[in-house]
Amino acid sequence: MNIEELSRLLETYGTDLRWWPEEHRDAAESLRRTSHAARQKWAAAEALGALFRQDRDRLSSPARHAAIVDAALRRIRNASEERFDWRRFLSTRWAAAAAAAVFAGWLAGAVLGPAIQPYPERGISAVSVLLGDDTASIEALL
Repeated sequence: MNIEELSRLLETYGTDLRWWPEEHRDAAESLRRTSHAARQKWAAAEALGALFRQDRDRLSSPARHAAIVDAALRRIRNASEERFDWRRFLSTRWAAAAAAAVFAGWLAGAVLGPAIQPYPERGISAVSVLLGDDTASIEALL
């Protein structure tokens, strides 16, 4: 076992060897006894585990847990009773994207609309004239 593998196993299983796969326990213990870097990794993992245990112990109080759940439920209930806020909606990215799409559609219609309308006297579209199609062959198609 090397230091990288020990680090990976410490991140995965923690420092309690009871949770480790049986085939890695002895190798990890012998590496910890012989290597200073392995002892440092182990100590860092112990400190992190102690922080996690301390945080978990703080939440284990039933009164604290009930207070957190009650506060969350109160926020959900109050949020559902609020009115729709147009100012907040209009400041979102979705509203900006919708406004940009509407503007792009209006611009495309204003620019391309006259180009695809037929000439009233001949029935030939302006696009065919712009593309250089011969008017005689177009009239033959009509």
